[in-house]
Amino acid sequence: MIKKKDNDFSHIILKTQVGRSMVEMLGVLAIIGVLSASALSGYSKAMLKHKMNQFTDDFNYFLANAMSFSISAFTNETLDESSQDVSFVKAAQFLGLLNGSLRLRGNKIYDVFQNFFEFYYVPRQDGHYRVRYQLTNSEHTRRLCEQLLRIGQVYSQNLSQVRVYDYEDGLKSSQAVWGDPSCSENKKCLSKIGIHEMHELCSSCTTKKCYFYFFWN
Repeated sequence: MIKKKDNDFSHIILKTQVGRSMVEMLGVLAIIGVLSASALSGYSKAMLKHKMNQFTDDFNYFLANAMSFSISAFTNETLDESSQDVSFVKAAQFLGLLNGSLRLRGNKIYDVFQNFFEFYYVPRQDGHYRVRYQLTNSEHTRRLCEQLLRIGQVYSQNLSQVRVYDYEDGLKSSQAVWGDPSCSENKKCLSKIGIHEMHELCSSCTTKKCYFYFFWN
């Protein structure tokens, strides 16, 4: 039988080493947690940037092709003030208006953010074309609204106006900026607005319903 020495402190050293290892492990886990959170945050930002670029490319493509389209190429009917609006949504695929992430579902076209928009011709008021884009209430709504204004600036020489409608508690209000054919000293020009004006125009797009309209003749 081995007799334990009186001055044998190995069990104390072992306990100390085990205790230190657990503290170190907790420290490592904490570092991993911080790094994981940073990685997820970076990934989320990268995904948002990718989706925003996709949205911009797709809607640019759609609007450019929509503005080159003529109602006379779509129907031979004579349209007047009493005629119903003519929707081009269901014919969008056939007309070559959809690209990338844009998808036709029912009577609406959906984008990468799952917002939807419509494209139609209005015979009234001398006849004009409209694209109505509904912005959902999300953390990216205002940013999308401002991006739509930037896209509108590219086509300002053809647009008659761009209008943001805010729906809240059944009440409707709107703000407008005007394309080159319509803007004047009394009408704010779309091509000349800056970041501050964009913030103001899109400030209402944090409510439950916000619609963005493009108009041209």
